[in-house]
Amino acid sequence: MFYREREKQEIREWIQAAFSVAEEKFNAQILELRQEISDLKKTNLEVMRELEDLKFRAESGVESAQSSPESIFYLDEPPEIFLPNDRFAIPNRLNLAANVSEIKTFLGANGGDTGSKFQRLIESHEELMNSFNVRTNFDDFSDEEISEAVTARYFRVFQQIIFDNVIVAINRGLDENPVFYFEFLRRVNEYLNRCGIYTVNAKSGVQVSDEDYQNMTPQIRKTGDKKLAGTIAEIERLPYRINYVNEFGELKFLQYNGAMTVYKAV
Repeated sequence: MFYREREKQEIREWIQAAFSVAEEKFNAQILELRQEISDLKKTNLEVMRELEDLKFRAESGVESAQSSPESIFYLDEPPEIFLPNDRFAIPNRLNLAANVSEIKTFLGANGGDTGSKFQRLIESHEELMNSFNVRTNFDDFSDEEISEAVTARYFRVFQQIIFDNVIVAINRGLDENPVFYFEFLRRVNEYLNRCGIYTVNAKSGVQVSDEDYQNMTPQIRKTGDKKLAGTIAEIERLPYRINYVNEFGELKFLQYNGAMTVYKAV
């Protein structure tokens, strides 16, 4: 009887040991698969970004020694002033800027909870734009100053929600879900360009210049590699601009500074 119990115990121990080995192999395979999925996502993102960069360089004539992730956010300068010194044209332009239906339709059908959160942000922007349109009294401005005065107020509507929240969130989410965020960004870009807004070109991986400091607010990232000192590590948001005509009929622009991280050797 004693021997039978010992045999049973040995069998149980053998089964437990075998199970532990199998569990370790299974967990290792799961980790390996997760790493492969992560690598595939990164590869997919890199390919999509490179395609966008190639498209950007082909359309703009800008040469680039390496793929520029920021190019997918780049917006060409519109050919005409969105809000000219024309009090009869401005109301129709503002109504056009309040139309975010295409973005809302996309978010309603994609992205799940993430899409719903962004939809609430876009709806908040829509409310601000509609409120701005209702509150703006064009009789407060002369014919010579209406472009500058209304454009300054109009441009501020985009800053807190679109530039500071939506654009930054898209940039951070691209690695996690490139398909959703690229499609979302495409619609946001089309909307912004339609609203007379464009960007200044900038690029990470290069030495920061005086112009970069003029266009973007810097943050420091410490590094032990002295070769990286003064190099732009990341561009979180490109500078956004909009054109207007001043009281002398001169073409001017307003800018909302971008955000960048610059390496500092320690």
